Amino acid sequence: MELLDCVGPTLKHPAGEVDRGETLTITGEYFGTNCYDTGPPPPGEGVLGRPATGIEVMFVQGETEIVVAAGNADQDLKLSVEVVVPATLQPGDVTVVARTDTGARTFDDPGKPMTVSGAPAPVEASVDVASFGPPRPSDSEDPGTTPLWPIAIAVVVAAAVLTSLALGVLRFTRR
Repeated sequence: MELLDCVGPTLKHPAGEVDRGETLTITGEYFGTNCYDTGPPPPGEGVLGRPATGIEVMFVQGETEIVVAAGNADQDLKLSVEVVVPATLQPGDVTVVARTDTGARTFDDPGKPMTVSGAPAPVEASVDVASFGPPRPSDSEDPGTTPLWPIAIAVVVAAAVLTSLALGVLRFTRR
């Protein structure tokens, strides 16, 4: 994916009427962590930075937000997840939104409205949060840095070898 400028994340989903309890696929793209449209990005990053992590996909109806999926963008800054339309939604318009761990929100395409049908809701009222994307890298394993444990082991081994040599020289000179 080669971009010339920064674009905001986008979500795609089926438009029109959906039933509570129905399974549908939500996809997204351009979920990056930065915007480098005024200069070259750092090594290992594209125009949109690294893949975003801690993304929550939710259905919003009025003041009600229901998280239906959580995860991380893949290396292509995309996401794809199957979700179940929550039974707790009321009939009427619903908006699909994604929020990243930085608090940035992405609204769905206004040209593709989704409406919850007036059909009876299934008996099941709990919301299963689907997961997507690769595992989140831990804070100590930044892909742009070298882990410190191999260096620490090398220092300990070098210190042991030097100590052994020093003791050997001491014994040799005392003879």
